[in-house]
Formats: sequence, C-alpha cells, structure tokens
Amino acid sequence: MSSKNYDPAYTETFKRGFIAHLNNTRFAVETENQPRQLISQAKNNTAKLSRIFDQFEVPILNKITFEEAIRNAGSVEEFMRPALKDITQVLLNSDKTRLHDDVIAAIGTQDYADIVGGIVNAEGKVVPKSGDEASFIQKEAEVARLMTSAIIVNYSLRVADYALTPDEQSVNEQCNALLEAGNKLKQNVPLEQRRNLTVKSVQFNSDAATALINKINSPEIENQKPSDLIELYRQCLELNDAGRKHVDEKAQHFSTQFMIPMNTLAADFTLNTLEKQAPKLSLEQIKQKAATLLQLVNTTNEEIRESVVHYRTARHIPLNQPVPELDNLTNSVRTLKQNLEELFEVEEAYPDANDDTIRDLIEKKYNNAVNLFASKLQQDVLKAKPPAPLMNAVLRLLRAIFTLSFSMTTASEKADLQRFKDETKIIEDIAALKKNHTPNTALDNQSTKTPDLVEENKTDSDSRPSLTL
Repeated sequence: MSSKNYDPAYTETFKRGFIAHLNNTRFAVETENQPRQLISQAKNNTAKLSRIFDQFEVPILNKITFEEAIRNAGSVEEFMRPALKDITQVLLNSDKTRLHDDVIAAIGTQDYADIVGGIVNAEGKVVPKSGDEASFIQKEAEVARLMTSAIIVNYSLRVADYALTPDEQSVNEQCNALLEAGNKLKQNVPLEQRRNLTVKSVQFNSDAATALINKINSPEIENQKPSDLIELYRQCLELNDAGRKHVDEKAQHFSTQFMIPMNTLAADFTLNTLEKQAPKLSLEQIKQKAATLLQLVNTTNEEIRESVVHYRTARHIPLNQPVPELDNLTNSVRTLKQNLEELFEVEEAYPDANDDTIRDLIEKKYNNAVNLFASKLQQDVLKAKPPAPLMNAVLRLLRAIFTLSFSMTTASEKADLQRFKDETKIIEDIAALKKNHTPNTALDNQSTKTPDLVEENKTDSDSRPSLTL
C-alpha cells in the first residue's frame, strides 16, 4: 500500500482554506448545506457535519489523471487515505480523538459545546459536564469522524462532474432538446396513434438529432401533414432513447468504478481508515461466509416455524391471531433471511463493478442486516418474552454471528470494543431472560440445548469478534 499523495494540490488548497469556509456566510439564500447552517443543525443531528464541506470549492485532478491515479493506487480507499492523513493533521488533534482547537474555535466554542453536549469553562475550553465524561468523549470522536468523512464527500462531489465527457454531456443536452421537441409534437399527434407507434432501436446520431430538432422548431412545422408529424415524433422517440441509453451506460460505468466506492468509503468511514488496514477477504471468501450464515438462518427459520405451529396448536390459537411473543421473533428472523438473500443480488445489480466494489457493497449489506437483526431483538423480541425453544434458536443464531466464523473481518483486525460491549449485552439479556423463564407448557419443556454464551464471551478483549464485517 502506497503512502503517496495522489492529489497534493487538492490537499494543500483544502488545508489553507477550510477554516475560512467554516465561517463563510456568503451564499445565496437557497444554497443547500451552508456551513454555518449545518453547524446550527448539528446541535440536534451531528450527522449534518458529514456535509460540512459540500460548498467548499477545491480543485481536483483532471478526469484522465484522476482515473489513472485510482488505478495506480489500487482502490479509491488507497487513493484517498494519504490526502485524509495529511488534512487531518490540521483538522484533528494529535491523537485524532477530537477536532483541533483551531477548528473548534472556527466552529465557535459554544456551538461546539452544544454539539458535543459539553460546557465552556472559565478558560474558554469545551469540557464535559460532570458525570457525562464517557458520552462527551464519544461525541467528540464522532464529530471528528464525521468532519473527516466530509472531506471524502467534498472530493466525490467534484469527481461527479467527470461522470460524462464533454461529448457525452452534449448528447445528454440533445436528448433534453429531443424530449422537448417531442412534447411539442405530441399536441398534434392523437393519443391512439402514439400508443400504436412502433419505436425501433437505432444508433444515436448527433447530426440527425440536431437536424430533427431544428426542423421541429422551425415555422414550417405548421405546414406538415399529420402523417409527417407522426413520423417526426417517432424519430424523436428513437433518437432520444438511443441517446439516453448511451449516456446512461457511460454514467453507470463511471458510477460503479468510482462514485459508488467513494460514497461507500464516506458512509462507512472510521478514523481507523486513516491507517493501513489488514488484507480484506476476497469476494469469493465473503460470499462463502455469507452463504454459510444464510444456510444457518434458513435452518433456524424452519425450526422456529415448527415451534410456532406447535405453540399455537397446543393453545388453540388461530394462525391469523397476533401473538407478540411469537410474531416479533419470527418477523426479525424472516427479515434477516431476506436481507441476507439480497447480498447475492449485488453482482447482478452492478455488472460493471470490480470485485473490490462488489465486496464492499456486500460487506455493507451484511453489516446492515445483522445490526438490524440485533437491534430488533433488543427493541422488540426481548420485551415480548418468547417461549424457551424460540429463545434457544435465537441464542444459537446470535452465537454464530458473534463468532469469528461469521465475521467478515480477518482474525488480525481488532473489534470495536465499546460497540461490541454494547451490542453483546443483547446476549446477556436473552440469557438472563432464559434463566428467569419458568416453563409451564409441553412446548416450553421441549429439549433444546442452550449455548453458554455468557461464558464463551469471557475472552481477552482484543480477540473479541465484532458484529461488523
């Protein structure tokens, strides 16, 4: 992995100007994502800070040099990392746990205090409220993360201008003109004839499009016979379809190669991204792990379905009658199953994407799927107190997700410890609920071995697997 800065001019310009940008109020009223407005909004929603540099105009590499630099770097992440490390030297403090004092001053100490839930002391420093130190540290780190990710967003907005070449932009403009000309003709073409019109697939021809647009917009169009108007309308549709297809294919290719990876990097950015990462699993390895987990989910889903049928039958509960202690759990597992199945549709949805992009998209979908599952268990399932066999099935499923065998990280990557502690409390809650559950039916006494998850998770903190990929 190279430490070369592929766009030093961007980096230096950004470093020189971003402080002034934070205090810039010279925008048109309708301009979105103005920095001072976002700072105010961040007091209620810190995520607003991820767009803090949207309106900061910084020149970037030209299209050809940019694409060549990405190829040389090997990935968008490796391309962006050196620039991010350079800029964060003045954006963040030395240990990268909070914003630099100069940046806090630019935001405004009171505004910053409101954002992170702190107070301004007599020395003018933002400090935590008494008893709120842990939360304060987390909020400061989150603000640092969001404002660093905003650099990636800033670059991606500039790169988006490269999606189409000047020639392709010209085709897009001609398509807009063809659409407008076609709408003009529609007024004189009966609806029935438009519906029965046969539109063929043709190659886009710029000269033909220009001639057609000029003809339709000329005064002579008023003297055309109805049959001629229908023919001109058909030509408009055919050339517009051909041009749109050409432009869309080019834009989609650029998007899958550059925009999607860059937007994914911004959305999933953590401050650990600034350092060189351990090698990622290959696309085939991650697909195999996802497939194995999906197989376990399918098995668990079937086991739960049978238990639910037994439960309802034993109590003479109609199938269509809501039962929260059953429905909440079955719905959460069913949703997990559906979300995991969507992982295997990614390659078909992005046929032009390379393996790294597909891998990252699958990784993100996987994380979203298991995190949503964990969230639903904590918010909905535990409160409903499902019967023992269902809880046992969920325990086994959670155990699989929390073990390295289903982690999408390599064994050398450390878990996010605080997040792991927060999320694994679900296991402890379920185990406690299971322990306190008093079986009183034949179903509750079904023999299902309960994994000893609490003991299993008493390991050295650095070896704990993360719920994330």
